[in-house]
Amino acid sequence: MRIVTVTDAATSGGRSRAQAAAQLSRAAHLVTDIQTDAFAIGVETDAESRVSTVGELAAYLVSTDEASGLSGAELVATADWIGLRSHPHPEGSISFGGPELPPWVGDALRVIVPATNERSEA
Repeated sequence: MRIVTVTDAATSGGRSRAQAAAQLSRAAHLVTDIQTDAFAIGVETDAESRVSTVGELAAYLVSTDEASGLSGAELVATADWIGLRSHPHPEGSISFGGPELPPWVGDALRVIVPATNERSEA
């Protein structure tokens, strides 16, 4: 089974809904007794040209086996391009067992996020 969710993402609220749809589509592979692929397309334009482009993309996703690798990805369509949205990932995490910050937290943060005094020149 293949499911494509198309979300109007031309506004900030729409982009949030598109991200939520992508998050939910990632759960499709948790269903073990049914082979399911779920796709999420956030349409970030109201251009008239998007209709056929998004339609063709949705048709491709449901009709070809090559698309299964995109299941759960956050696909984005604008008036000019179609792509994948990538989100930042944590460089590290710190866990401790109480409300008070232990003295080693500052040193751990400096290792995760090295201090830099260099300014980038344009």
